[in-house]
Amino acid sequence: MNQVISDRAQILRSALELDRPLESVLSELTQLPWDSEFAPVTLEPAHVIAILNRFKSGSLNAQDVETWANVIEGREDIAFPPDSRAALKEAIFELANPDLQGALTAETVDRWIAYLKSGRPKSDAY
Repeated sequence: MNQVISDRAQILRSALELDRPLESVLSELTQLPWDSEFAPVTLEPAHVIAILNRFKSGSLNAQDVETWANVIEGREDIAFPPDSRAALKEAIFELANPDLQGALTAETVDRWIAYLKSGRPKSDAY
């Protein structure tokens, strides 16, 4: 893997895991070209669950979660596992669009976590 691919993958991993301050990750992402021929990282349910748990614990606020989801939404260089692709895309869309989907609350977070952990259709998780 060449250095450019490695750097892109590391920045994207930091975005998925939010392992550093959001502003730092956003700054690095703006330096990456938007188009990419490959997806060096995969968003897993555990990534979304970890972000939602950080919201529940108070280490992230609703705006942080919205910004994080907007970073993920629509990127061609982030893959989704086939078995949870639909659920993850739906979660990211809803988290990125609180004006359309409603404000993030502890109750909605608990439902999303249950849904993502269960692998069942969303209607069964509610």
